[in-house]
Amino acid sequence: MPSINANNGFSNANFLTRRRFLQVGGAAAAATVLDTVLPSSSKAAGASGVPPYALRFTTPDGRDPGHKMIIIYMQGGLSNFDTFDPKPNSPFPTIATSAKDIRFTKILEPLARHAQNFVVINNLHSDEGDHDRGAALALTTKRDIVGGSFYSPAVYKNPFVDFAELLNREARGEVGYVVLHQTENDVHGYNRGWEKPWGALKHNEPMTVYSAYDTNTGEFTNPFSGSTVIPIERYRQRAELLDIFDTQGQVLVGESVDRHSRAYRQARSLIDGPFSGTFDLSREPARVIEQYGNTKIGKQLLLARRMLEKGGARVVVANDGNYDNHLGLKKDMEISIGNFSKALNALIEDVEIRFNEKVFIGIITEFGRTPGFSGEHHVHGPGRDHWPNAFGMTVICNDKNEIDGGRTIGRTNNSGEILGGNRLPASAVGDTLLSLLKIRRFEKRGEVVTGIGFPYINIRNGTLVNH
Repeated sequence: MPSINANNGFSNANFLTRRRFLQVGGAAAAATVLDTVLPSSSKAAGASGVPPYALRFTTPDGRDPGHKMIIIYMQGGLSNFDTFDPKPNSPFPTIATSAKDIRFTKILEPLARHAQNFVVINNLHSDEGDHDRGAALALTTKRDIVGGSFYSPAVYKNPFVDFAELLNREARGEVGYVVLHQTENDVHGYNRGWEKPWGALKHNEPMTVYSAYDTNTGEFTNPFSGSTVIPIERYRQRAELLDIFDTQGQVLVGESVDRHSRAYRQARSLIDGPFSGTFDLSREPARVIEQYGNTKIGKQLLLARRMLEKGGARVVVANDGNYDNHLGLKKDMEISIGNFSKALNALIEDVEIRFNEKVFIGIITEFGRTPGFSGEHHVHGPGRDHWPNAFGMTVICNDKNEIDGGRTIGRTNNSGEILGGNRLPASAVGDTLLSLLKIRRFEKRGEVVTGIGFPYINIRNGTLVNH
């Protein structure tokens, strides 16, 4: 992300006009930092087969209910058959939970007592076994991507980015959408080389803040601090100078001026507000770090909680991976799901205590893993291949009545087939998460918003809403 140049400044007092200030001074520097974060009228929603659309609150009065969400993206294709939809051939035994209808494998044991707040969907289905296109399909309804690397930019806007824009225009909260991304080697030492988040979770869209994991420090980077960033006191002086200009009768009007004003207010909030402070985990007691785990996923979920609670964020995406376990599934998942379960258990407990508003946690992936194993004789042990035929997503809420928690939706047999023919399209995953926040995407015809909504899964009854 661009940084503030500490050498930016004023060489001649005669140039201290508002226009010059915006060109070379503090607010302009702040806007440079947030060039990839702030709204741009040149970016149009809808392309590549995705109909133009508008987001609307679906509450009776059309107002924002103030819900928040943490999305945990299980990158690589989580095996549902070894976690939330146990099968007899799993290397992990099945355990009961606090919900009669839900059983987990033992590696999810820390979560078992919270199952009454879970809805586990087991009957997602698609025909897409490619990582990029599967993820695109699940989150944006289309599988179109650009480029060949796993984290390629999508060719159209992500609904969560538009959701962030909507929240920042019409709802309370300073930051609509935050992405925490892991860059790592997997447990076998394979360097995946994923430097940027995949297109639906990308950092270069409006109102999105992106933080990568620094393997040298073991921390997620604060994009608004660092050695190349202007000292905060100097930034504050420049911001105060802009305030003086604003109060001295130099008033400009117009849509572009309003857009700039919103941008600079946003910049000041992010750079010198509570959001920036959420990255500093040294403020957390050691016992809290231990509860979440001193791991990448532990830090991601603790940061996510802090961003929702203290930083003004509304949606945070934690990228947990890699679950592309073609080989060595048992060893990999003992480590990765062990860390995930511990961190998620701490997050659920914190959310129940700390938040009055409804907070949803969505656990999603691009596809599942095959019911049978491959590579039985490999040195790392067997694994499972790609299986889009049947996989799952899980929704958690601190108000079980909001989702009628403690249930499963859909069943599969031991052959990994969905029973009863009740298959739900993977393309509805993104809109299902939006629906929990009382947001719906409606198609647009020109400037007219139609009554045609994008399909989503009704969490309460397990049906697809496609009208």
